[in-house]
Amino acid sequence: MKKISDAARNLTGEDANKLAELLNIEALPKDAGREAAGSILTHVGFHLLLGSLSREELQVLGMALLDENGVTYGDIDKTLKMDGAAIEKISTSLAGKLLVYVLKNRQRLHNKLDKIYIYPEIRSMLHPFDERFIKEYVDGVRAALNRPGEPGAAGPAPRRHRGATRILRALFENGGFMELDELLASDARGHIEDGLNFLAENGMVALRHRLEDPFATYLFIAPGLYPALAAERSEAAPAGRIVSNGYYFLLNMLTVFDVVSSSGLFITRQREFRKIDWKRLSDTLLAVHERAGDPLSPDALLRLCLYVFHRLKCVRIKRDAVVISLSGLEKEIDAPLRLLVRIMRSPLDEEIDDHLFAPPFQMPRPETLSRLCDIVLHHGGENESSLFARFVMRSLSGSDPQAPEGLTRVRTETVRQYHSGIRMLCLFGITETKGDSVLLSDIGMEAAAKLSKTRRTAVERQETDARRVYINPDFTLIIPRREVPAEALYLLAAHSDIVKDDLMLHTRISRNSVVRADKRGMSHLEFIASLEKYARNGIPQNLGFLLNEWSAQTVRIRITDVTLLHCSHPGVIDEMLLVTNNGIIERLAPHYAIIERKSLDHIVRAAQKKDAVITLFEDGDEAD
Repeated sequence: MKKISDAARNLTGEDANKLAELLNIEALPKDAGREAAGSILTHVGFHLLLGSLSREELQVLGMALLDENGVTYGDIDKTLKMDGAAIEKISTSLAGKLLVYVLKNRQRLHNKLDKIYIYPEIRSMLHPFDERFIKEYVDGVRAALNRPGEPGAAGPAPRRHRGATRILRALFENGGFMELDELLASDARGHIEDGLNFLAENGMVALRHRLEDPFATYLFIAPGLYPALAAERSEAAPAGRIVSNGYYFLLNMLTVFDVVSSSGLFITRQREFRKIDWKRLSDTLLAVHERAGDPLSPDALLRLCLYVFHRLKCVRIKRDAVVISLSGLEKEIDAPLRLLVRIMRSPLDEEIDDHLFAPPFQMPRPETLSRLCDIVLHHGGENESSLFARFVMRSLSGSDPQAPEGLTRVRTETVRQYHSGIRMLCLFGITETKGDSVLLSDIGMEAAAKLSKTRRTAVERQETDARRVYINPDFTLIIPRREVPAEALYLLAAHSDIVKDDLMLHTRISRNSVVRADKRGMSHLEFIASLEKYARNGIPQNLGFLLNEWSAQTVRIRITDVTLLHCSHPGVIDEMLLVTNNGIIERLAPHYAIIERKSLDHIVRAAQKKDAVITLFEDGDEAD
């Protein structure tokens, strides 16, 4: 059996120099063949050589790999539908690149019995990528993560080899695998070759070659190495660190509604929010924390609230002002879990029609949130790096790796979705962080049951003595944040003014707070029920009376954009009032009525049937 070193010595000077140039190596003309052969037997050189092949050359090389005893031109013709001349040209090109050699059969006038053989050194390095490998790889990673301490794991990351450690870090941060071209673009070739050779020799990475157009060399971390890398990649966190946001994001949404609906949020001529309005809003928001414990900036938090309102179709821009309404959320406003699940299930706006409502960072898809909830539900308590690996493997198992550029595209989008998804789950209060572990909060446990595609028994709340809320005679409340259920805290905070937010939440029930809750459409009964259930020292007897009195005595002003209708014959207005959905809001006098602007066309058509003389906006007013 021929060897590649022998073939290299027989290369012409011109062919040797072309091959050296193809491999991006510098060599003296007399040493070009030998240097090229040595470079081909490195993983980087082999990748560069395969990357230079045409689609037809890759197909022929893949067929030659199927049989150690060689493949005939006739078999290639039958499978790939190539004529003898084309096969001859391709085999000559592959032989000149030291990948194959050809044995001629001189017993026939045709060349169909000529055979192509792959050099044994090349055969040992060439590992085609296929769907079966992906399935086996995903199963192997899952098994390793489920049994991190069992014998047979690849062991800890190689700290003593700097280049190998750098490659493993890059691979893990990118989902466990990358294209070799991506690595070569991030570091010097020599560093990559050195580290990659070390990893391959020690079985710490698996290389697979996509013998299709476009060609790619993939590097996969050995499955047994995942537990050690996940533990190593997790940032050390203080043991006492706890991040749990509860329903604070929803409380901030209510605050945004209160301020915008009462004080307004206006747009400048430069299509930006007016600074004074923006500052008024951002200064009133409660702190919502990221996974690391740092608070999300008020600016980003406010933009996120507006984006969610826009996603729920609760906010729009009219002329130079933001118009906001909770009418579409009236069924969920007193049930924070239902409201949160609705937000998570709402369709993702791929393209925001107005940049003013664009999110402050990339948003995850609804299926990403559901998948992450399920993973954290079953593997909660693990560090975030382990959850990251599980998410990537689950996403990878449902992808089509054979699609052109499919694997890398799926990988890139999966990594992006994970980071945005795990971030949003924390901000929404679905997950909480304790030390370096990520867990589902009580909110998350219930949300996971609703988001799951499979039928799952709803989470039963453990009824314990939760009377931890202190209420004083002046209607101030002291609420231990971590000792009161999140839903009760949401209802109590939504009906009171927040005075101080720390380990203890200090609030005050006032007339203004009750009126605000009433304006949102919230029920006082739910608030009273929560207060009775969780108040430690009983509630003042006159509280219920005051709530009803404050609500009844509140002066309500509603400003609506409408049109005034005047008709010389009151009977025409009488006939319009008899028709359902006539567009008339209120009859002011026999000759006057207020109509909705959106019903203007309907009113005009009805008047035309009466052969009426119609005058539209001739007194200086303009319609939209």
